[in-house]
Amino acid sequence: MEKTTFSFLDYLVFILTLALSASIGAFFWFKDRKNQSNREYLTGGRNLPIFPVAMSLAASFMSSNTLLGAPAEIYMLGTQFGLSIIAFLIAAFLAANLFMPIYYDLELTSINKYLLRRFNTNSIRVLGSIAFILSTLPYMAAVLYGPAVALSIDIGLVKPFQIAKEEGRIGAIAGLLTGVTMTMTIAVGSVVNKKPRISLDLRTDSCTLYGIEIAKNFTLPGAYSPEGINKLFHISYFFIPVTGFVVCVTIGIIVSIITGKLNFFTNSSNQK
Repeated sequence: MEKTTFSFLDYLVFILTLALSASIGAFFWFKDRKNQSNREYLTGGRNLPIFPVAMSLAASFMSSNTLLGAPAEIYMLGTQFGLSIIAFLIAAFLAANLFMPIYYDLELTSINKYLLRRFNTNSIRVLGSIAFILSTLPYMAAVLYGPAVALSIDIGLVKPFQIAKEEGRIGAIAGLLTGVTMTMTIAVGSVVNKKPRISLDLRTDSCTLYGIEIAKNFTLPGAYSPEGINKLFHISYFFIPVTGFVVCVTIGIIVSIITGKLNFFTNSSNQK
């Protein structure tokens, strides 16, 4: 039977590609970590040239549907699908010349901040975020299915954990529920358990005429340091989906292995 999984060289190229992509961002973050804020790091200081911005947009909008579905569509049904490129060109031209200059001049990093500034209420911003999430979830499910199937077949990472269909379903459901629960707990907890506001002392006692402070029974409020479970609610929002993913995969594998072993012993006893 022909081998369908990656060879050693395939694994090496795959790992090096992912490591190189991740190391680029890590290198520039480490290099300028003392001179740049989070805003400057995420926006590139608002002075990036055309090529890296174009590559970033291409990587963001190109999905498995584009790489796998479009060639198959044209091969099976003809080149009529290629006419959609005309609509893409018009949409890109309008977005680059009408919308982006406005967002750039307003120094906005997302449309949600524009909604907050335009309507001066956080409710509209939350509704916009919820609408975007609801419209993106079905799309993400379809987009992730393609590479997930390809990776599961070619890389072969999931084969050691394919104990049985029923046990795999139990592990998948358990991992999904725990991952979603963990993600929602951290997300909701970060909103409910906000960082307390520290009221600064605005009195001018013990101050000289030139604004030079004289230390006399004066104590600055300490920085807020969460303790216990509250530390989990104050992590960076970049780590929230990563935490949910790790919990989902870990619990799914553990439950699959446990249920698979139990099923193995049950079948062995029944055969005896």
